[in-house]
Amino acid sequence: MNKVFLIGYLGNNPEQIESDKATIVKFNLATSRGKNENKHTEWHRIIAFYNTAKLIKQYLNKGDLIFLEGTIHYSNYEKNGNKMYSTEIICNTFRILKSSSFKNNKENLIEAETTEATEAIEYDDDEDIPF
Repeated sequence: MNKVFLIGYLGNNPEQIESDKATIVKFNLATSRGKNENKHTEWHRIIAFYNTAKLIKQYLNKGDLIFLEGTIHYSNYEKNGNKMYSTEIICNTFRILKSSSFKNNKENLIEAETTEATEAIEYDDDEDIPF
């Protein structure tokens, strides 16, 4: 099973990637572990597709606190003759926990769940991400 749950803050506004095949957005998410002087921040690259991507672009901004459920996706590519590796979290669902755009009451919490997002992450070994 490949499943990831994260709670963290957006490090940047979601960026839409141009694609003829799908609506795609990407952003960075900061999570923390430890306390005080042992506190450590991890940065995660997040990517979302289709309706989930549209909702993220519409409702999320830098600094928002979200809960995210997704899967880990590993890829590699060649750059200047060197093999490079990349790890991304593909967002299937999210929930806004704290946002500067809303008054943070329960009626304003948004949950984005789509079957299209799940379909977008079912990759064959020979297929690329749709961008």
